[in-house]
Amino acid sequence: MITDAYRYDVKRNGKDIKPMRGYLILKWENFDDKSWQNENKLKITDNGFSVEADSNLRTYKSIMGDLTIRGKGTHKWDVLVERLNNETVYVGICGLGEIFDKPSGKGYNGWALGSDGYIYSKKDWKWHNSAFKEGDVVNVFINMDIKHCYFGVNGVIRYEVYGYSFPDKVRPFVSFKKGGKLRMLQ
Repeated sequence: MITDAYRYDVKRNGKDIKPMRGYLILKWENFDDKSWQNENKLKITDNGFSVEADSNLRTYKSIMGDLTIRGKGTHKWDVLVERLNNETVYVGICGLGEIFDKPSGKGYNGWALGSDGYIYSKKDWKWHNSAFKEGDVVNVFINMDIKHCYFGVNGVIRYEVYGYSFPDKVRPFVSFKKGGKLRMLQ
């Protein structure tokens, strides 16, 4: 009965099924390094799942997820926005070894959804109609087969395609300042 249901689903969706690597469970990088947290004015709690910026942090700081996404498949993760403090928060992906602190003329190889509702990439930005606020959940989907990145808020995914030509290895990140607080959902 289960096999028949699977076969029906495969026929209905077509023969070209993309591999699903799954819903990622990420923690924040350096979650066990207190000296790094003090130096960067970021406090990581909840066994590595929550991160909070010091209320005196005046410049944007990024923190990466502890996993490198590579290979094939589709990947997904969610970030709960617990506190914004009237500052823009960025959630996205960037290449290995890169840092996204705030959109600027510097350029980087990644993509970010800002709480202001814009998608940022390199030196460019585009209205995405997905502004988010405290209590919202930001959804990030990456299709590594075709190098596309999709963003959503509270399960409403905007399927405009962003992210042509991002690297073969990417890492999730968030960037924020002044007391913002975010949590990776498990």
